Amino acid sequence: MSVECKLKDIVELEGTDLVIGEIVEVHVDEECLTDEEPDIVKMDPLLYGSPGAAYFQMGNKVADAFKVGKKLKVPNRKKG
Repeated sequence: MSVECKLKDIVELEGTDLVIGEIVEVHVDEECLTDEEPDIVKMDPLLYGSPGAAYFQMGNKVADAFKVGKKLKVPNRKKG
């Protein structure tokens, strides 16, 4: 599923920006429909949850946000 949005505003807050959009279209692959309606179980989304900064999959915590990607970080290369 993808949600197509039109940017309405960006509100600058301390430490982050709040992006406000207007939904103009929603697209869902046919294999993620049940009776022509979006089926969240078939979509199996990965969601970011705050507070707690964690990723969830249909209610189960998958990983800690801002930590899981650190395992993939490439060591600094020497410039030369």
